[in-house]
Amino acid sequence: MQQPRLFLDIETIPDPTAVLLLPDPEAPSNYKDPAKIDAYVVEKRVKQLNRAALDPDTGQICAAAFQVGTGGVPTVLTHFKLDERAILDAAFAALASTQGRCVGYNILRFDLPFLLRRAFALGMKLGELAAKLTQKRGAVEPVTDLMSILYNWSLEDTKGLQFVVDRYGLGRDPAIAAVDHSMIKDLDEPTLMAVAADDVRATIELFDRMNSVYFNL
Repeated sequence: MQQPRLFLDIETIPDPTAVLLLPDPEAPSNYKDPAKIDAYVVEKRVKQLNRAALDPDTGQICAAAFQVGTGGVPTVLTHFKLDERAILDAAFAALASTQGRCVGYNILRFDLPFLLRRAFALGMKLGELAAKLTQKRGAVEPVTDLMSILYNWSLEDTKGLQFVVDRYGLGRDPAIAAVDHSMIKDLDEPTLMAVAADDVRATIELFDRMNSVYFNL
């Protein structure tokens, strides 16, 4: 009997209070022109801000989409209606319902570490679930990271979910696929929900395609 597993995706945005703690960029010592120094500092600051959403120390979760099993529709929770703690509570409850068995794209390097760091930041306790959300390199359960499996656990030469969807003809709403994920913080609620839900649907389709080729679950 196939064990239930949770398909999961999160969306993140910068945390304004944490961003203020980032060190001010400094121009190299050989820069003498004030205008060039200012331009350098501004460029580096923009890069800091753009990166902030992807770093659990300077970002926060604005949406979580999850679905148990491959049938049905994803549940999507966003910061428009819930605070981050409530989103985390729901995501961890969903993970507990499958005993930590979950599937995602880059879930071991991004989604789960981000969830855990934000839980830590908010002083949450996960109990026995915490031990189920990490695993040894090369394992495909209880956490099934499709990106790690597809690219043989390489830290280099990996490609994003959108590329894989396009390259291997997986179904996706073209309008949603065109959304720039770097602009997540500027999306309205319906678009944010659609993006998160579509990421889960794409992950499910990729899981089905990879099953019985890269693993047998």
